[in-house]
Amino acid sequence: MSPHAATHVLYLLLACGLGAAGVFASVRDARTRTIPNACCGAICLLGLALCCLRALTGALPALPTPISCATVAVATLLLGVAAEGAYRAVSGRVGLGLGDVKYMAAWACALGWWVVPALAAACLSGALYACTRRERTFAMAPWLTLAFACAFVVALFR
Repeated sequence: MSPHAATHVLYLLLACGLGAAGVFASVRDARTRTIPNACCGAICLLGLALCCLRALTGALPALPTPISCATVAVATLLLGVAAEGAYRAVSGRVGLGLGDVKYMAAWACALGWWVVPALAAACLSGALYACTRRERTFAMAPWLTLAFACAFVVALFR
């Protein structure tokens, strides 16, 4: 196998790993309203590995650099924790949930700033779905996974 083909196989394996961890987290969140830390960790590590592979090969230029992805991941985590803490202090109830915040930050390791429009689309889609079913809450991970997967594909074919 040529080095070029091996690189493509590695990209495919990393993308499949991201997808599998995302699907597992989505199913778990839909059933129990929890996202396993192992899924967040796996997505973070796979995303960082994908970033490093992109940096080494120069492929997939539409996706941000590893430093940019790590910066966005840390910012997402800090802003998410601060926003959730403020919401809990004001309302006395859980809003987004810290598992969702960790999940978003983990995906930012792979997507960088692409996580922001995906997050907006996920929140809007999930809220509209919940409204049509007359539900006050909904599991966020399935909507996040779908939006992040779409952002990943859009970034690849941009």
